[in-house]
Amino acid sequence: MNLQLQDIIDLDYLMDLDEHTMIQGKSRELTVRDREIFMNIPQELPDDKTVILSWLHQRRQMVQKERENIFLPGCSIASLLRQAGRFLLITGLLSGCLTVYSFLAYHGVRPVNVTLFFTLFVALPLVLCLVTMGGLAVYLLRHDKQSLGHVTAQSPLFRLVLHTLSWIAGKASLKPLSSEPLSSKNFAPQTIQQALEFFQNKNFQYQQLFFWPIVGMMSGFALGFSLGGLFATLFRVITSDMAFGWQSTLTTSPAHIQELVSVISLPWSWAMPQALPDMAQIQGSRIFLKQGIAALHTQHLTAWWPFLCMSMTTYTVLPRLILMVMTRMGFSRTLANHNFHGPKFRKLLIRMQSPVMDTDVKFDSPEIPCPPPLSLTRTQEESKPLSPPNLPESSDSSENASNASSLNFLPAVLLVPKDIFEQDILDYWAQQIHQKLHFSIEQTIFLPMDFEQDHTMLSSLIPKTDHEILILQEIWQPPIRGLLYYYTQLADKVFPEKNLWIVLVPDKNLQHQPGHADHTDQDAQIWHRAVERLAHPALTIEKME
Repeated sequence: MNLQLQDIIDLDYLMDLDEHTMIQGKSRELTVRDREIFMNIPQELPDDKTVILSWLHQRRQMVQKERENIFLPGCSIASLLRQAGRFLLITGLLSGCLTVYSFLAYHGVRPVNVTLFFTLFVALPLVLCLVTMGGLAVYLLRHDKQSLGHVTAQSPLFRLVLHTLSWIAGKASLKPLSSEPLSSKNFAPQTIQQALEFFQNKNFQYQQLFFWPIVGMMSGFALGFSLGGLFATLFRVITSDMAFGWQSTLTTSPAHIQELVSVISLPWSWAMPQALPDMAQIQGSRIFLKQGIAALHTQHLTAWWPFLCMSMTTYTVLPRLILMVMTRMGFSRTLANHNFHGPKFRKLLIRMQSPVMDTDVKFDSPEIPCPPPLSLTRTQEESKPLSPPNLPESSDSSENASNASSLNFLPAVLLVPKDIFEQDILDYWAQQIHQKLHFSIEQTIFLPMDFEQDHTMLSSLIPKTDHEILILQEIWQPPIRGLLYYYTQLADKVFPEKNLWIVLVPDKNLQHQPGHADHTDQDAQIWHRAVERLAHPALTIEKME
């Protein structure tokens, strides 16, 4: 199953809708829906990626059935990128044609300056193309977060292209923008501009995906410009009497010019020797302003145009075509390597592959065997992973249930603010994490919540393996700027290669007090909006009950 750009955008969009629905406390209906989708998927699918893409296919069909004549943002943005690429290519063609056609204006008095033409329309585009190819080569070799793709979304060029596309889409839209917020009942943007607004909120996460298309569009413009210049040159030569010459204030000998021209003509001189001016033609096309061109021969003045056309073809058109192929290969590689192991995908797979639980069953019921209490230790050797508890199933058959248990329990490290949670409360939340998120807590670390101290301690205690990182956060505490900055620092400097799960937990003591009002749903929404504004791909919110 080939992955396309619109698939990734639509998948992220639909999963965002599910995330908002879960924050609003409607997780059960999502679990039932995704469980039904999973039961309709062939069980022999090879990996999680294929399962997720099958889920996407069925979700698209469900959206189309619920609302007709709509489009999801993935299709809108992919279509807009294609149209923008064609627009830039045509704009480049027209720009190249008009620029070179105007430059080649000849009125029988002063021939076209070969040196200036070569510098502007061959050498300069070649240098820009080589710089771009060198940058792409460095990106492919390094392939890390400090490479070009990481800073694309922050670059002025990226923002300029994005705002330009948004402005064009806004002018071209036939329907007014809807003021209705995105929700589970409003599945898709009604205009291309709304699709772009969704993308603007996700540009940090999509920077790797959109790096290659934007480079391709810029290369398409440059390719169009060079092709337009080549066509304009041929058109001028065919339809008018052109004269080309070279001149210099320096005492440059024609022999030096011939050596330079011979080196430049090496790629085609063996096949088209007539596109290489000889010594007599070079010497006879030198212009001296004091003498004019009356004494120069026509065959010498017309000997340069094949050389210029072949130079443009060899050094501007062909390199840009190679660059276009490089961007296409890079884009295909980025799509093929897209990460399907993030927190959102894990939540989806858990909902799909876990049997639907009875809503009236509580985890502390004596009828349900619970795992042994978690030993909260600071070292991995003294910690013991929890074993999966036996949970009651709903109406799923035993065969389906056995197929649903294929999701592995991943090892995880639990970070806990120091002196806040009591032992029995920690055991309870560790059990809930184990059951709901399928994480096996192998290590628990108590944090002073001071970044300098935590950085030093975590660097020595956190295992170098692919353990997931979870941190308990009381849900009633507001997401103030200092706390969000602390989490961002943890994700960037302590766990740059891992995901950081912020697990929101209510105060169990307050929940049982008489007259206590439950505001956890509202608090979860506040946290979700705050973390969403950070646009940090490694941070995710999970609310526990």
